[in-house]
Amino acid sequence: MVPREYPVPDVQTVVTFIENIWHKARLTPQSLVICLVYVDRLEARSEGVLLHARSWRPIIFASLLLASKVWHDISYWNSDFSSICPMFNLRNVNRMERAYLQLLQYNTIISSSQYAQYYFSLRHAAKQAGGGEGLLHMRKGQDPYPLEGWRRLGDGDSAVYEGPGGD
Repeated sequence: MVPREYPVPDVQTVVTFIENIWHKARLTPQSLVICLVYVDRLEARSEGVLLHARSWRPIIFASLLLASKVWHDISYWNSDFSSICPMFNLRNVNRMERAYLQLLQYNTIISSSQYAQYYFSLRHAAKQAGGGEGLLHMRKGQDPYPLEGWRRLGDGDSAVYEGPGGD
């Protein structure tokens, strides 16, 4: 049997994959920033888990799923995500989520300073690529960096988002 080939995706393929999930799941721009944080954490904390031609879709998908669940008060169920992206059945979605959380050591907290760093890096990269800010500002009325919503906790390194007007 000849092994299946996995071509390295071009930028448009990756963007289309993310946009498809983003639109169908009605994700916010913040979830895209959080997704990137989780991808970086995954690569930093796990030996042997790298983005490559075969793994990028499951990693991005699981990152978006987790970002949605962490960011949104009401998120879709895993069965909804398997309908949104039918290349992953419910059993696979459940396994990916569990494995991802274990590899992250269940650390899904993002500080406001870390969020800001990733947001501005993404915004800069989007502008450098000539595509504007794309998904970071796609929906009217949404601020991807709502400073007034972050409330510092404990040591000042972790934060929680309480929405506009949060104390």
